[in-house]
Amino acid sequence: MSTTSRGPLRWALVLLLATAGGWAAGCGGSGPEPAGAARELVVAADNDVTTLDPIRSQEPYSLRVIGQIFEGLVTLDADNGLEAVLAESWSHSETYDTWTFQIRRGVHFHEDDVFGEPRTREVTADDVAFSFERLVSPDSYPAFVLADTLAGVAEFQAGDAPGVAGITVTGPHTVEFRLQQPDPTFLHRITSPWFTVFPREAVEQGPDVFGRTKAVGTGPFRLVSRSDTEVVLKRNAGYWRPVDGDVERLVFRVIRNEQLRLSELRNGRLGIMSLPPALMPAMTDPDRPARNDGAVALRPELAEEFEALAFPTFNSHFVGFNCERLDVHLRRAISLGIDRHEVVSAITRGGATLAASTVPSGLLGYQPPYPDDVHDLERAREELRQSAFDPDNDRIQLLVHEQDNADLLGQLLQAQLARLGIEVDIQQLDYNTVVDRMIRGDTEAFVLALEYVFSAPEPILHNIFHSSKIPVPNFWHYANPAVDSALDDLRAVGDRETANRLAQDVERQIVDDAPAAFLYQSRHVVVFRGDFDGVAYNGHGTPLLWRVRLAEGDGGRE
Repeated sequence: MSTTSRGPLRWALVLLLATAGGWAAGCGGSGPEPAGAARELVVAADNDVTTLDPIRSQEPYSLRVIGQIFEGLVTLDADNGLEAVLAESWSHSETYDTWTFQIRRGVHFHEDDVFGEPRTREVTADDVAFSFERLVSPDSYPAFVLADTLAGVAEFQAGDAPGVAGITVTGPHTVEFRLQQPDPTFLHRITSPWFTVFPREAVEQGPDVFGRTKAVGTGPFRLVSRSDTEVVLKRNAGYWRPVDGDVERLVFRVIRNEQLRLSELRNGRLGIMSLPPALMPAMTDPDRPARNDGAVALRPELAEEFEALAFPTFNSHFVGFNCERLDVHLRRAISLGIDRHEVVSAITRGGATLAASTVPSGLLGYQPPYPDDVHDLERAREELRQSAFDPDNDRIQLLVHEQDNADLLGQLLQAQLARLGIEVDIQQLDYNTVVDRMIRGDTEAFVLALEYVFSAPEPILHNIFHSSKIPVPNFWHYANPAVDSALDDLRAVGDRETANRLAQDVERQIVDDAPAAFLYQSRHVVVFRGDFDGVAYNGHGTPLLWRVRLAEGDGGRE
């Protein structure tokens, strides 16, 4: 499989894979600072923080740190509402194909020796244009988000143009983005920590420096040092806006072992950790489900010291089908035959909500068309009778991998579908092999999860279900001309209520065509010291750690 085809798929999946780094350094010009500083918060990183360069980040652990250092034009707040950051204001043409941003005045980059004296400078529209050109360059991991949206990206990536024609600086603090076609949801393409602004001076230090030993942004924290085991940040004293939190020193400590993370939390050396499904039974009270405000009930022996919250994030877990190899009746039979309530209970241990369609709830007020399970054994048996599948002679091969409890999910689905009369053979492969076979169409069914960079329904649906996206990221090789037409029309709808209604109609058709059996939307469950306040994560999984207020003492340190 070629590099060009592998790369775009990885953005769609946001692979939860990390490579071991061989780096260790401090932030150039800042110098390391002693541990044990006052108002310190230590956060567990489940795996390596592989880079601090936004265009090279391929996994969530790095993005969670990047989101503390860098800022973009817009972002999402704790309620997943749109929040202006470096863009003070914006406007769009009547046809939504040109967007103009006014860049906030008085915002300065972190102090660093790359600027000489006085060690910082103001952010301008040129910085925005430079950053976005770099973000859509051939070397950029997240370039896909704007590749088919921003005018001139194809020519720029091919080397036929010195810059991106769709990006124009029209004043010291004004930048214009011209799109290939109307896009009312353009702002919601760029809310991820990927789409941030950085100075040319830092990037020109080269790839061995920027993102490895140096990361210069405008965010509430600046880089102090980075090693194989932790990233240390310090509050940005020159931050442009007031914040509620009081964390002065922020440490992301890499602890891969789940039990060790829990031990470090309980002995006071950690302040916050993510709670994986495997630890849910040991830590949560099974008789007290999560409340509507996201609070998760811990077992009594833990509840005295700690609290837990579950934050909805933009994802979808499913068993996908190759639509060219499994007929629609068989796909429907499988989808209807799966008991999603049992899946959520057995696999996620309460760390997810049932989702029978693919778009997460809450995006711009969007509510999926199926609020409950579509499980229906009678209809499943009827669809199976209409399919070309012969229960006496045929079997389905299901690919699973080592991520996201895919092997356990595969075993549960195997048992459920056997009751329907569908025998499933499970093949365990490594994650990358499953991805490669998926794209090539060398599979019948596969267990997978998607993490969505988009914070609006329309680009999610268009990117994974429009036939023009076959085979990446439409890796189920799904093609329905009626859906294509509806998705094309949807991209030009500016009224939110109308757009949400039309997106629901599209999702109903997709669920009926069953390119996948959508199962659940996982929640990001975090456990933290009970004397903390202001702990929050947005839908991109970014912790808003500048909001955290510590009690007297520290937030978990040696």
